[in-house]
Amino acid sequence: DTFSRIIMGGRIPLLVAFASLGISLALGLVLGLVAGFGPRWLDNVLLLIFDTIRSFPSIIFALAVIGLLGPSVTSIIFVIATTSIPIYARVARTQTEALRNSEYIAAEQSMGAG
Repeated sequence: DTFSRIIMGGRIPLLVAFASLGISLALGLVLGLVAGFGPRWLDNVLLLIFDTIRSFPSIIFALAVIGLLGPSVTSIIFVIATTSIPIYARVARTQTEALRNSEYIAAEQSMGAG
């Protein structure tokens, strides 16, 4: 009886956590790869956007979004995903830059690949 109440009470928080994690991870990975492989100007623009999102307080952003869209699970997922995207994007960008500048990539390019 108590366990079923715990399970029923944890459905919404788990939905919010998994949905926001999945969205932010997917978009952060894609944006990080685009920033790492793309041209320099695109990298600079994306880094500027990431820094802007990270510099804005999450609570203020959440209050503004909920004030505009109304209190709902979707708006909470949107706020958490939006504020988490730059974290994953920076990690993906850093790893992409490290891979792109590694020696075996330069060796393969000198042999004619890519």
